[in-house]
Amino acid sequence: MSYIKVNRSPKHFDPLSKSVDEDGRLASLRRLGVFNTPSEEIFSIYTELTARSLHTPIGLMSFVEEDSVYYKEAFGSPVANQVVAKKNSPCSIAIQSKEVVTFRYALTEPCVLADAKHLAEAGYKFYAGAPMVSSDGYNIGMLAVADRELRSYTEEELALLKRLSEEVMPLIEYRAGLTRALDVAGFNSKLKELRARVEALRK
Repeated sequence: MSYIKVNRSPKHFDPLSKSVDEDGRLASLRRLGVFNTPSEEIFSIYTELTARSLHTPIGLMSFVEEDSVYYKEAFGSPVANQVVAKKNSPCSIAIQSKEVVTFRYALTEPCVLADAKHLAEAGYKFYAGAPMVSSDGYNIGMLAVADRELRSYTEEELALLKRLSEEVMPLIEYRAGLTRALDVAGFNSKLKELRARVEALRK
Protein backbone atom coordinates (compact mmCIF):
# COMPACT_ATOMS: atom_id res chain seq x y z
CA MET A 1 0.00 0.00 0.00
CA SER A 2 1.26 3.44 -0.86
CA TYR A 3 0.84 6.42 1.41
CA ILE A 4 1.90 10.03 1.58
CA LYS A 5 4.32 11.04 4.29
CA VAL A 6 4.50 14.76 5.04
CA ASN A 7 7.37 15.95 7.22
CA ARG A 8 7.85 19.59 6.36
CA SER A 9 6.56 22.34 4.08
CA PRO A 10 5.36 20.24 1.13
CA LYS A 11 4.54 22.43 -1.83
CA HIS A 12 2.07 20.03 -3.48
CA PHE A 13 -0.53 20.62 -0.74
CA ASP A 14 -2.36 23.89 -0.25
CA PRO A 15 -4.57 24.34 2.83
CA LEU A 16 -7.06 26.38 0.83
CA SER A 17 -7.09 24.27 -2.32
CA LYS A 18 -10.12 22.25 -3.37
CA SER A 19 -10.63 18.87 -4.99
CA VAL A 20 -10.97 18.64 -8.76
CA ASP A 21 -14.74 18.21 -8.39
CA GLU A 22 -15.39 20.07 -5.16
CA ASP A 23 -19.06 20.65 -6.03
CA GLY A 24 -19.56 16.91 -6.46
CA ARG A 25 -17.70 16.15 -3.25
CA LEU A 26 -19.78 18.63 -1.25
CA ALA A 27 -23.00 17.31 -2.77
CA SER A 28 -21.99 13.77 -1.77
CA LEU A 29 -21.24 14.89 1.79
CA ARG A 30 -24.49 16.84 2.10
CA ARG A 31 -26.56 13.89 0.87
CA LEU A 32 -25.28 11.97 3.89
CA GLY A 33 -26.74 14.56 6.29
CA VAL A 34 -23.99 13.87 8.81
CA PHE A 35 -22.30 17.26 9.19
CA ASN A 36 -22.86 18.87 12.61
CA THR A 37 -25.01 16.01 13.92
CA PRO A 38 -24.85 14.58 17.47
CA SER A 39 -22.52 11.79 18.51
CA GLU A 40 -23.69 8.26 17.70
CA GLU A 41 -22.56 5.11 19.46
CA ILE A 42 -21.53 3.12 16.43
CA PHE A 43 -19.23 5.88 15.17
CA SER A 44 -17.93 6.65 18.64
CA ILE A 45 -16.96 2.99 18.90
CA TYR A 46 -15.16 3.24 15.57
CA THR A 47 -12.90 6.03 16.76
CA GLU A 48 -12.01 4.09 19.89
CA LEU A 49 -11.50 0.91 17.87
CA THR A 50 -9.20 2.77 15.48
CA ALA A 51 -7.14 4.36 18.24
CA ARG A 52 -6.77 1.13 20.21
CA SER A 53 -6.04 -0.97 17.12
CA LEU A 54 -3.19 1.38 16.21
CA HIS A 55 -1.99 1.83 19.82
CA THR A 56 -2.56 5.58 19.61
CA PRO A 57 -4.21 7.77 22.29
CA ILE A 58 -6.47 9.73 19.94
CA GLY A 59 -8.99 8.59 17.33
CA LEU A 60 -10.92 11.05 15.14
CA MET A 61 -13.81 10.95 12.68
CA SER A 62 -14.21 14.17 10.74
CA PHE A 63 -16.26 15.48 7.84
CA VAL A 64 -14.90 18.25 5.63
CA GLU A 65 -17.28 20.94 4.39
CA GLU A 66 -16.49 23.90 2.11
CA ASP A 67 -14.86 26.10 4.76
CA SER A 68 -14.93 24.02 7.93
CA VAL A 69 -14.32 20.61 9.43
CA TYR A 70 -16.70 18.85 11.80
CA TYR A 71 -15.31 16.33 14.27
CA LYS A 72 -18.33 14.08 14.72
CA GLU A 73 -16.44 11.71 17.04
CA ALA A 74 -13.18 11.91 18.97
CA PHE A 75 -11.70 9.33 21.31
CA GLY A 76 -9.09 10.67 23.72
CA SER A 77 -9.64 14.28 22.64
CA PRO A 78 -12.15 17.01 23.57
CA VAL A 79 -12.82 18.02 19.95
CA ALA A 80 -15.87 15.75 19.51
CA ASN A 81 -18.91 17.59 18.11
CA GLN A 82 -16.84 20.66 17.29
CA VAL A 83 -16.72 22.60 14.05
CA VAL A 84 -13.34 24.17 13.29
CA ALA A 85 -11.98 26.33 10.50
CA LYS A 86 -10.33 24.41 7.71
CA LYS A 87 -6.97 26.03 8.44
CA ASN A 88 -7.03 24.48 11.93
CA SER A 89 -7.51 20.90 10.81
CA PRO A 90 -5.01 18.58 9.12
CA CYS A 91 -8.06 16.60 7.94
CA SER A 92 -8.79 19.32 5.38
CA ILE A 93 -5.41 18.64 3.80
CA ALA A 94 -5.36 14.89 4.15
CA ILE A 95 -8.72 14.65 2.39
CA GLN A 96 -7.08 15.72 -0.86
CA SER A 97 -5.52 12.26 -1.20
CA LYS A 98 -7.07 8.85 -1.84
CA GLU A 99 -4.24 7.32 0.18
CA VAL A 100 -3.43 7.29 3.87
CA VAL A 101 -1.60 10.48 4.80
CA THR A 102 0.76 10.94 7.74
CA PHE A 103 1.93 14.28 9.16
CA ARG A 104 4.63 14.93 11.73
CA TYR A 105 4.38 18.16 13.69
CA ALA A 106 7.06 19.55 15.94
CA LEU A 107 7.56 23.03 17.34
CA THR A 108 10.89 23.15 15.54
CA GLU A 109 9.26 22.17 12.24
CA PRO A 110 5.86 23.90 12.17
CA CYS A 111 3.55 22.50 9.54
CA VAL A 112 2.44 25.05 6.96
CA LEU A 113 -0.67 23.01 6.15
CA ALA A 114 -2.62 24.10 9.20
CA ASP A 115 -2.44 26.86 11.74
CA ALA A 116 0.82 26.23 13.61
CA LYS A 117 -0.36 27.94 16.80
CA HIS A 118 -3.51 25.83 16.93
CA LEU A 119 -1.58 22.61 16.41
CA ALA A 120 0.97 23.56 19.05
CA GLU A 121 -1.80 24.27 21.55
CA ALA A 122 -3.45 20.94 20.73
CA GLY A 123 -0.09 19.28 21.25
CA TYR A 124 -0.36 17.09 18.17
CA LYS A 125 2.99 15.89 16.88
CA PHE A 126 1.72 13.02 14.73
CA TYR A 127 -1.35 12.48 12.57
CA ALA A 128 -2.35 9.65 10.25
CA GLY A 129 -5.63 9.72 8.36
CA ALA A 130 -7.44 7.57 5.82
CA PRO A 131 -10.16 9.11 3.66
CA MET A 132 -13.72 7.88 4.03
CA VAL A 133 -14.78 7.49 0.40
CA SER A 134 -18.47 7.55 -0.51
CA SER A 135 -19.97 4.98 -2.85
CA ASP A 136 -19.93 7.60 -5.61
CA GLY A 137 -16.17 8.02 -5.21
CA TYR A 138 -15.77 11.21 -3.16
CA ASN A 139 -13.62 11.80 -0.08
CA ILE A 140 -16.18 13.13 2.38
CA GLY A 141 -14.22 12.84 5.61
CA MET A 142 -11.34 11.25 7.47
CA LEU A 143 -10.88 8.43 9.94
CA ALA A 144 -7.69 9.38 11.72
CA VAL A 145 -5.41 8.91 14.69
CA ALA A 146 -3.21 11.49 16.40
CA ASP A 147 -0.52 11.48 19.05
CA ARG A 148 1.24 14.03 21.21
CA GLU A 149 4.49 12.16 20.64
CA LEU A 150 6.47 11.73 17.43
CA ARG A 151 6.02 8.25 16.04
CA SER A 152 5.76 6.22 12.86
CA TYR A 153 3.66 3.34 11.58
CA THR A 154 4.45 0.20 9.64
CA GLU A 155 2.89 -0.45 6.23
CA GLU A 156 0.66 -3.05 7.92
CA GLU A 157 -0.63 -0.53 10.46
CA LEU A 158 -1.38 2.04 7.76
CA ALA A 159 -3.17 -0.63 5.75
CA LEU A 160 -5.27 -1.42 8.83
CA LEU A 161 -6.23 2.26 9.13
CA LYS A 162 -7.36 2.27 5.52
CA ARG A 163 -9.40 -0.92 6.01
CA LEU A 164 -11.16 0.62 9.00
CA SER A 165 -12.06 3.72 6.95
CA GLU A 166 -13.48 1.47 4.23
CA GLU A 167 -15.38 -0.58 6.80
CA VAL A 168 -17.16 2.39 8.37
CA MET A 169 -18.35 4.04 5.15
CA PRO A 170 -21.27 1.66 4.43
CA LEU A 171 -22.55 2.33 7.95
CA ILE A 172 -22.50 6.08 7.30
CA GLU A 173 -24.44 5.57 4.08
CA TYR A 174 -26.85 3.16 5.76
CA ARG A 175 -27.53 5.82 8.41
CA ALA A 176 -28.48 8.24 5.63
CA GLY A 177 -30.65 5.68 3.84
CA LEU A 178 -28.35 5.74 0.82
CA THR A 179 -27.41 2.06 0.66
CA ARG A 180 -29.08 -1.31 0.71
CA ALA A 181 -25.90 -3.09 1.67
CA LEU A 182 -27.26 -3.43 5.23
CA ASP A 183 -30.63 -3.91 6.86
CA VAL A 184 -31.60 -3.21 10.47
CA ALA A 185 -30.53 -6.68 11.55
CA GLY A 186 -27.21 -6.29 9.75
CA PHE A 187 -26.60 -2.90 11.34
CA ASN A 188 -27.36 -4.20 14.84
CA SER A 189 -25.16 -7.22 14.24
CA LYS A 190 -22.30 -4.93 13.20
CA LEU A 191 -22.78 -2.80 16.31
CA LYS A 192 -22.63 -5.90 18.51
CA GLU A 193 -19.48 -7.07 16.73
CA LEU A 194 -17.82 -3.66 17.19
CA ARG A 195 -18.61 -3.58 20.88
CA ALA A 196 -16.95 -6.98 21.26
CA ARG A 197 -13.87 -5.91 19.29
CA VAL A 198 -13.38 -2.79 21.40
CA GLU A 199 -13.96 -4.65 24.64
CA ALA A 200 -11.26 -7.14 23.67
CA LEU A 201 -8.81 -4.32 23.01
CA ARG A 202 -9.57 -2.65 26.35
CA LYS A 203 -8.27 -5.66 28.28
